[in-house]
Amino acid sequence: MKRIILAALTGLALSAPVHAQMTESSCAVSWGMISTPLGLPPNLAAAQLENGACVARDLEIVTGRLRILVDDLRWQVEGLEALLVSGALLNRVELSAGGVYVLAATGMPDFDYVMEAQARAGEGISVDLLATHADGEVMLDRLHVDFPGENAIDATLQLTDVDPRAPDQAVIRAARLEVLTRGLFETYALMPLANLLLGSSDEPEAEVARLQAETIAAIETLPEPLFDRSTRAALVMLVQDMPNPAGRVIFELQAENGLPVVQLTEDAGMLGRLPASDPLSALAGAELRVSYYIYGEE
Repeated sequence: MKRIILAALTGLALSAPVHAQMTESSCAVSWGMISTPLGLPPNLAAAQLENGACVARDLEIVTGRLRILVDDLRWQVEGLEALLVSGALLNRVELSAGGVYVLAATGMPDFDYVMEAQARAGEGISVDLLATHADGEVMLDRLHVDFPGENAIDATLQLTDVDPRAPDQAVIRAARLEVLTRGLFETYALMPLANLLLGSSDEPEAEVARLQAETIAAIETLPEPLFDRSTRAALVMLVQDMPNPAGRVIFELQAENGLPVVQLTEDAGMLGRLPASDPLSALAGAELRVSYYIYGEE
């Protein structure tokens, strides 16, 4: 899922007057760009023009064991002609999605039907994204994902030296991720993590306590200045609150001299490039801060 989302954002955020109106033709072309990385049929008629924006409805994305349903997807892009002619970066991408539901893909139509019906009894997820580009600088100005209840994800990102011919040469200047969770972790992350870490343990509480102790011990050895005392304390509190964290978690990355994207990955031969095996070395030169504000104590 992460790879699909990154591919979609790269295609969108990686020149037409400012705030140009979309047309039926640009909707069809841009829908082809969006649908391919999402694994959707490239049906050019699926995108309709409404009030200057492109709209596609009733989408179903299946990836591995997940089904993602999207009731309404809207977008506007600027710089589409330059992208098609010379491969230049788009100047602006604005995208929103409403009625998003993430379900397990069982492969059994009756179970999939029931799970969808149950999911639609509640409120869906909404997504709001704005990315801009000028002179090789790409800004993820806004990524807001609103989940049912008191749960949300917000992110921003600043990249410089971005060249579509050499995307690995881009440099990260700043990044911020804020997660508001009051059930978000349990709903979307707990089950896969439990399957990975606990397996079929007969004493899950004891196993969780052991994992927590090992993780806290590892956190306390994290080196300064990359992980200062307040960051280590926040990480410890977060681990101690597992598996039911409730509050606001903020990750902030600053790289005054720039953090090359290529530094975060390593060559894996036929597998291409994978995340660096030594993340501490990969983050050399950056400043990382983690904050955790427990619900009710902010």
